[in-house]
Amino acid sequence: MSFAVTVTTPKQARARKTFDAALDAAASLLMSEGIEGLNTNSVAAAAGINIATLYRYFDDKYDLVEGLLTRFTNLQLSRIEQEISQHADPDQRLGYILDVQLQMMLDHPWLSAVQDALRASPRLRKIRRQNNQYMTTMVRERFSENTRGPHQAGQRGDAAMQLLVETFATGLALVAAAPVRKRKALMRELKTMLNAYLETMTATF
Repeated sequence: MSFAVTVTTPKQARARKTFDAALDAAASLLMSEGIEGLNTNSVAAAAGINIATLYRYFDDKYDLVEGLLTRFTNLQLSRIEQEISQHADPDQRLGYILDVQLQMMLDHPWLSAVQDALRASPRLRKIRRQNNQYMTTMVRERFSENTRGPHQAGQRGDAAMQLLVETFATGLALVAAAPVRKRKALMRELKTMLNAYLETMTATF
């Protein structure tokens, strides 16, 4: 499973270093300036490369945001697969996925800025839909061995998965943005809420 993107990560080491420097600069500027304040000239300057070099990899600032999202989803899938392989109980998978996602959001604070950009910019609406579909597919696959949950096909199953993913993402963003002293309690409530929804789906599907 992969996230469908138009930004291609270069394989050559030197090109990859330039590519990554541009994304690092874009992440920093996106956090400080938002999508409206992000532009390719500022990214090139912050990355220490000329604008022509930047345009070899990214057409515009929206490509940079897509590149950041691709970077995150690649990291995310690897981390989740590792965590799931160590915890085989499907009834506990939601909790493991939530914990991994939260830690990744804390480790990569620019992700919140990327998510804000996806919501705020009409130009990024398609990318947000693709990302939501990717997340829906990922969650559905992780629950495929589980008798609980709305992983069944059909209109209702699709609606349930969409609601689960949106609540999952919104709740995690709230936990990540909260003061440290409140995160544990918020995460506990988020897990309780989502698990209660899954239990309801078990009874009604």
